[in-house]
Amino acid sequence: MGANEFDETIHATYKLNHPKTILNTSDIRTLSGKDIPDCDGIIGGPPCQAWSEGGKRLGLEDPRGRLFLDYIRIVKDKKPKFFVIENVQGILEEKHKESLDGFMEVLRDAGYNITYELLNAADYKIPQDRFRVFFIGIRKDLTNKFVFPNAVYTEPITLWLTTEFGAGMKDLSQCKLKPEMLQLQSPSLQFFFSNLVEAVKG
Repeated sequence: MGANEFDETIHATYKLNHPKTILNTSDIRTLSGKDIPDCDGIIGGPPCQAWSEGGKRLGLEDPRGRLFLDYIRIVKDKKPKFFVIENVQGILEEKHKESLDGFMEVLRDAGYNITYELLNAADYKIPQDRFRVFFIGIRKDLTNKFVFPNAVYTEPITLWLTTEFGAGMKDLSQCKLKPEMLQLQSPSLQFFFSNLVEAVKG
């Protein structure tokens, strides 16, 4: 497995979390298909600031927005069996329709069937409302067809720490939440937040 990340401030953390992954630290704009190992799939999230509703929404007028084109260029060079692109919901705005249509046209012309959908992480047992668009491309010579999973309609996973931050509050040891009060679907989340509760209670 290989990865590309230019931001040197996260290299150490990435290597620690993914010790078996080959990390290429070059600027993607300088890379070609020859610099990337052969692979079945390419998964990535081109920078979202240019498309975000919380930013200036400059799209391709923002240098970070143009990195989307470099992602597409790498996909065209490598021609993997599939690709996944993740980005913010702002890219679906009417303002960016021309750019998005252009991206999809280039990828279809490169030989991919593409489907995309806006998903909310909270619908899949993640304790956060986070809307993201996922673009899935399957090479046209394959018979596979990707179908997005249905949302999991369960009670949202939440964590409430009920403490009083008024006069006389010295620390979080006054937290009244108990580990057994947490009803989380994920065992890993249950373990993490149970330990968190014990930690903040001291």
